[in-house]
Amino acid sequence: MERRGNFIDGEYDGLREWFDRNGQLRERGNWIDGEFDGLYERFYENGQLEMRGNYQYGKPEGLFEWLDENGRLTETKTYRNGGLVK
Repeated sequence: MERRGNFIDGEYDGLREWFDRNGQLRERGNWIDGEFDGLYERFYENGQLEMRGNYQYGKPEGLFEWLDENGRLTETKTYRNGGLVK
């Protein structure tokens, strides 16, 4: 898998993207000071969104959604301070 992103003082910082060997985007997320912070998305091989959710200081925060390969919502989970709420 190819990775693209920035390093600042030896840590990931800013947008980071992962591509499969065919050049298809598979994951995308924002990093601050070496931790996930902000929107994170994962994609199926066909390019369709598989999952999305937000991180705050490296922990899941808020609504996370999972979709099938046709884009239909299949599951949701809500996190607060890194812990599963529902």
